[in-house]
Amino acid sequence: MFQVVGHLFEEVEYFVQPQYQSSDASTQFPLSYCSDPCRPNERREYQTGVVCCWICVPCLSNELAFNESICLPCPLGTKPSADSSKCDEIPSSHLKPTDLLSIIIASTATTCLFFEVIFARFSLNY
Repeated sequence: MFQVVGHLFEEVEYFVQPQYQSSDASTQFPLSYCSDPCRPNERREYQTGVVCCWICVPCLSNELAFNESICLPCPLGTKPSADSSKCDEIPSSHLKPTDLLSIIIASTATTCLFFEVIFARFSLNY
């Protein structure tokens, strides 16, 4: 999984094996890290047996990153903000009596009640 690309000596001298040197023969060191830092609203999920390597996993749609390895859900009635820095309240919405859907529901309920009364009235005669 890992390959040795060079050696570091006590006097801060270094030797990079030729196959890992850059093509322009610059003094650039090859990057020596296992994982990139996670982006906002992602958490680290460490790989088994390797303490310095992780994969970045996005938090769920109702969660915020609490620290680099834990996502916590927003309280009920809130959702993560656009920049995933805090939990914002979800605006409430409700039907008004003048909305078309309210009128349809009220009409359907009144019609059902009317037929129920007629059914009850005439079923008692038999």
